[in-house]
Amino acid sequence: MFFEKREAENKEFNDKMHLLYPEFFGERFDNTWPMPGWHNIIHDLLETIKHHCVKYNLKGFKILQVKEKFGGLRFYYGFEDMYDTDMDCIDQYVAQAEKRAGETCEYCGMPGEIQGKTWLKCVCKEHAINRPT
Repeated sequence: MFFEKREAENKEFNDKMHLLYPEFFGERFDNTWPMPGWHNIIHDLLETIKHHCVKYNLKGFKILQVKEKFGGLRFYYGFEDMYDTDMDCIDQYVAQAEKRAGETCEYCGMPGEIQGKTWLKCVCKEHAINRPT
């Protein structure tokens, strides 16, 4: 049941992001996303990047992969035809989102912290109960 729900949530979020930000997705994006607790963080990040690109008439920003790794958000992206100052701004936006995710439960979006010894996850107190370490 968990995996079916997770797959449906992933598809719904993927469809929404492709609808809102079609210019950010290329052939290399694998259409997978972290758990739903981080969806608002990712959406806010993409909105910020879109605003920056529109404001400065920038083209060529592409999302390559978005995932959870070692309890943190990893957001991989590429540029075509962007100046270093624009790349630096986008790097800062991504760093802020990754920091925010490191303080947010990836399951529910409530405040959380990275926990575990071998299997790191950013979770709230409720989701930390009964999870492998």
